[in-house]
Amino acid sequence: MLKAKQSILRETTRPGAKITAQVLRQQFDRIPVSLFHSHSAMFLTDVFAFGYYFGFAEDASCTHGMQRDGLDLDFVKDVLSQVLGNPSAVDPFIAYAHCLRNDILFQKGYEAGIMDFNAWSESDGNLLPLCLALHFKGF
Repeated sequence: MLKAKQSILRETTRPGAKITAQVLRQQFDRIPVSLFHSHSAMFLTDVFAFGYYFGFAEDASCTHGMQRDGLDLDFVKDVLSQVLGNPSAVDPFIAYAHCLRNDILFQKGYEAGIMDFNAWSESDGNLLPLCLALHFKGF
């Protein structure tokens, strides 16, 4: 019974998580191809970018997740699962994000992700999130 309830809750979070993942994937598509061959490679080699994705997903979880009073970690996991295309890779990246919480570059990316999500959300999806593209413009 508990498994069925968890499945229903996860299904409920998927529409918002799917949209959030699509927006993040669109940003990845704007990055020059030669920099990263996958999201996993980007997360492991660019702490700012990983912080950005995490901040964007966490802030989206506060809007679209099941926990209306704050962070919904299952929502964040759904987003990362869809972005990575591999659900089994999510938990190690969640642990990695928690290890990086005090890293200055991760924090800057995290804050940029929150800022971009808020701007995108307030524009009803009309304003493209660009902080990540601007970060890679310098490469």
